[in-house]
Amino acid sequence: MQDRDPYPSELMERFIVRMPPGMRDRIRAAAEAAGRSMNAEIVATLEATYPEPDPLSETAARDLLAYILSASTPEETEARKAEVNAKIAALGSTAMVKDVPHHGPMVFLPITPRTS
Repeated sequence: MQDRDPYPSELMERFIVRMPPGMRDRIRAAAEAAGRSMNAEIVATLEATYPEPDPLSETAARDLLAYILSASTPEETEARKAEVNAKIAALGSTAMVKDVPHHGPMVFLPITPRTS
């Protein structure tokens, strides 16, 4: 039985990687230049290449857009756009509903990877 709660680092997944000669030195140099540990540098690089998927699915986006477009007045449309954008932001998504000339009344823009 453990007398203490585990440290957060003890709860994280571990993965051993074999690196080609010289890569460790390049990672160390990049980490020092960024002011972080080698582990943090590797995780940041992996996050940039393999970001978490955006939590807003295509089906949900269509449903939200239909909800906005079903408003009966311009004022209600604007209120619904604001409501939907707040819900999207609460999900942690980078998407948003915006009027875009020459692309119909509204589109979701942009769905891009989040960066820390």
